[in-house]
Amino acid sequence: MAIIGGAGNPVGGSFTGPAEALEYVGDHCYAYSGAVSVGAVQNTEYTMLNFTTSGAGYIRAEIQFAPTDAESSNDFKTVIKINDSLVWGELNQETFSRYHDLKMPAVLMIAPYSTVNVAMANVTDSNAINWICALTGRVYRDRPRD
Repeated sequence: MAIIGGAGNPVGGSFTGPAEALEYVGDHCYAYSGAVSVGAVQNTEYTMLNFTTSGAGYIRAEIQFAPTDAESSNDFKTVIKINDSLVWGELNQETFSRYHDLKMPAVLMIAPYSTVNVAMANVTDSNAINWICALTGRVYRDRPRD
């Protein structure tokens, strides 16, 4: 099976570290960004994850973000696009006091052969903060019908 433009490992294997790619393991998939510095340049989007899904089936994905640095008063936005269409956007104001209370993942359905881009931007221009992003999902494969 050929890998489709950044589709990651379509057959499963060992975790090799953070990457922007999507990994498949049986009926599950995952991606971890590792720490990404979301810079101090106002409204500049920094890519957390960027991949194209395989034809293995559609995915029910949960995408979650967390800061790795000490407290900040910066405001950040999260942006998720599928095939260059915005499907999720969220502004996180007063980042650390409010953000840690919510901890709500973005829950999305992703079709086969879809290009997914997950990004964050600093909407205040004070200082850069390191963020991590994790995607976990369940792959639903087409089953033969009787």
